[in-house]
Amino acid sequence: MAGLDAARKELLLPLKTPPLLLEAAKRVSDMDMSQAKTKEYVTELLKQNGKTRQVRLTARGLRSRIRAATGAFDGGTVKRLKSLRSQISSEERDALARDVETLRDLLSTVLRELR
Repeated sequence: MAGLDAARKELLLPLKTPPLLLEAAKRVSDMDMSQAKTKEYVTELLKQNGKTRQVRLTARGLRSRIRAATGAFDGGTVKRLKSLRSQISSEERDALARDVETLRDLLSTVLRELR
């Protein structure tokens, strides 16, 4: 596992057993898998062994995601919506509105779960 960067090593950790870890590390290194492909590979190995990937969620991580999403909608972005609205087709506006409604509903669910 010495030839792998820390990020890909970390992605292999759910495999837990040393023989499986070493085999997977060798394959990831030999095939020069990206982090995304390494994650897919580990998920598939876990599935073959009747296990599933444990989803990790922390309050800090969730807050970080929420802050990043909120930062994308600064005051300037909101102000530019009016001009954007006149520049796009009604189909695009409807699609954007549906996406915003989906996000709103998801955030409502998150808020409900937290309270």
